Amino acid sequence: MHQHLRTAIGQVLYRSNTLAIGVFNCPRQHPCFGDSGPIGNDIMVFPRHAVYIRHSGRREVLANHQVITLYNKGQTYRRTALAEYGDYSVWLHFPRAVLVSAMQAAGLGHRNMDNQPFASTHQLISSRAFIQERWLHRYLLNCASSEPLLIEETALQLLDQLLSITDPPAHNRQLRQATARRHRDLVIQCQALLTRHWNQRLLLSDLATRVGSTPFHLARIFKARTGQSIHQYQRQLRLRRALDGLLDRPQQRLTDLALDCGFATPSHFTDAFRSSFGMPPGQFVSHRGTAAGRPASARNASSLTEGRVKAAIRN
Repeated sequence: MHQHLRTAIGQVLYRSNTLAIGVFNCPRQHPCFGDSGPIGNDIMVFPRHAVYIRHSGRREVLANHQVITLYNKGQTYRRTALAEYGDYSVWLHFPRAVLVSAMQAAGLGHRNMDNQPFASTHQLISSRAFIQERWLHRYLLNCASSEPLLIEETALQLLDQLLSITDPPAHNRQLRQATARRHRDLVIQCQALLTRHWNQRLLLSDLATRVGSTPFHLARIFKARTGQSIHQYQRQLRLRRALDGLLDRPQQRLTDLALDCGFATPSHFTDAFRSSFGMPPGQFVSHRGTAAGRPASARNASSLTEGRVKAAIRN
């Protein structure tokens, strides 16, 4: 049931009748970077590096630490680099029957669901879902003897959280098509700037000038399209980079991490981290289990991971 299948640019970390989880690792110099072919299964993709994705016949989206991309089986698309490296992402696949059942339970059924379950190309990911996906990925990478029930229940809880995200406000859908397109392009340009300069001090006036707008118009359209203020969006980018830093570099001083991620003081960082993820960064580090790659029993690692996941769900 638990397989490690390597390909030129991918690796399957777990596969069962209920789901499959893997990674996609493609530097921008790789010949498959721009077009890696039609998608083989219905998948949800969680990027580690920011990248532009354009589904055939749809508008381009910017996938980053706040936006995941959705693909129906057979979907063709193009990829354009934003980050210097290219594309490194984690993908999650559920069989069509499992996915359709979950969508129906969430009240998201639609006419063409049996053929193309995902009606949208992308969606925002909440803080709870973000931390849960990170822990699930890290658990699979570092636990030599994993527990299938823990993996599958955690993945299904993650799916349920993703499907529970509400649609954009109704008035956005009522905008005239041309106006909606201009607003969407404006927001994507702003998101790209925030992603490139995520740990820098930015002024609203500078952002507006660089995207050809006014501060008032940009702030209003950004909030209407994303449900977040520009400041909230940037803070989430910083916090999610910080969480990855805690997983990858557990020995780094929290003060240094806070400053590296653009927070004015360690206390500001701690308060923001607790507010977003339900626990202070010090507690997160002390209960991170095998994330640093140190040997640990499967029992201890799985129970610890399960505890962190449940803590994330509760908050």
